[in-house]
Amino acid sequence: YTGVRVKDLDAGTEIVLAPIDDKSTTIVQGWTRDSKKVYVTSNANRQGIEAVSLLELRENPEFKWLTLGEWDTQLVAVSDAEDKFAYIVNRAGNLRLLLRDLNGEEEEIPPAQGVVRAARFSPDGKRLAIIHAQGDNPHDIWVYDIKARTLKQVTSSLVGGLHQDNFVNPHLVVYPSYDETPIASFLYIPANIKQDNSHPAIVYPHGGPQWEHFNSWYPRLQYFVSHGYVVMAPNFRGSTGFGREFTESLRKDCGGGDLKDLVAATEYLKRTGYVDPDRIAIMGGSWGGYLTLIALTKTPEVWAAGVSIVPLANWFTAHENEDPVLQKNDEWLMGDPVTDRELWRDRSPIFFADKIRAPLLLLAGKNDIRCPVEETMQMADAARKNGVTVEVKVYEDEGHGFVRRENEIDSIKRSAKFLETHVGQR
Repeated sequence: YTGVRVKDLDAGTEIVLAPIDDKSTTIVQGWTRDSKKVYVTSNANRQGIEAVSLLELRENPEFKWLTLGEWDTQLVAVSDAEDKFAYIVNRAGNLRLLLRDLNGEEEEIPPAQGVVRAARFSPDGKRLAIIHAQGDNPHDIWVYDIKARTLKQVTSSLVGGLHQDNFVNPHLVVYPSYDETPIASFLYIPANIKQDNSHPAIVYPHGGPQWEHFNSWYPRLQYFVSHGYVVMAPNFRGSTGFGREFTESLRKDCGGGDLKDLVAATEYLKRTGYVDPDRIAIMGGSWGGYLTLIALTKTPEVWAAGVSIVPLANWFTAHENEDPVLQKNDEWLMGDPVTDRELWRDRSPIFFADKIRAPLLLLAGKNDIRCPVEETMQMADAARKNGVTVEVKVYEDEGHGFVRRENEIDSIKRSAKFLETHVGQR
């Protein structure tokens, strides 16, 4: 949670515009041209929705909401030439860019799909540089001419003879979870496959959990889709982008409602007509790695295989060994390790390793301070006692995730070989 203060550097005085509380986040993102107000993105409203607002320079001013609506919005750029700003609206994982002035006039800027990760006005305010990506295309720079309303691509990141039509753009789908909560998800379907209930599938939970799967560029997923896997990436409860209540619904329920959302995703996959119900794997990194392990232990009958990347396996040891900031985040999510001990134990996959039926691949970085490698190793030892197939690869020169290109490629190929052995072959 964050608030806003403004300090007068000459007078040395300070004004609290938005105090810090335990309910909201407010981030300063620019000034009006007359320096009398600041732009913020905040969810300090009754709906708990992120939106752009203006704050006057006085103690505890009222929020003047400019973009408050159904979806989360966030300011990305302020013009120095006129009273105009650019903001993105998060429509279930598609980040659309809009221009707006302080009179309320606005226009939506193409492209219509994908994500806008950043935008900057030119010094004269006539153009806007944009970084854009989507499921079938990496991040590239575009320039939008505001007066002419034309968009020009400046860079092309696809190299080596690859083209956009070599990849799959996902479908945004919404399915009901166990309690009828609607769960938005991106569904990747390989080109030209038949609806004959014969294809393998992967449920891919994102990290975080306070994060979101976007309609963006994920080469790991494209690799699996190119090998014939139907991939489903749900924005399970606890994800950002759907309001504060949805994000905070996971508190003291980690490995509970979010897991049920993933199981509901498998039911949706079965209804598509593409997927063999006996060939559904689960794969994820960080929080997605944790969900992979909790899925294999709590709902073992659902999954044909699991790939867990830099996971958390034991809430107690993870909390003990991680850095202090992450310790506080764990406590925010799961309460106190002493008073909430039974919950911490129930949601730690390590204590239910004897329930695992499916083959498991574990990938970790030796220098990981977020989910220390000990989490991976103790899970591997516990699962092996159950007699299931367990493979482990620890990358000596990596931390939380794999940034060296050779390791990233190896992790993808290693995962693909593992899944081909246990899920793909028929």
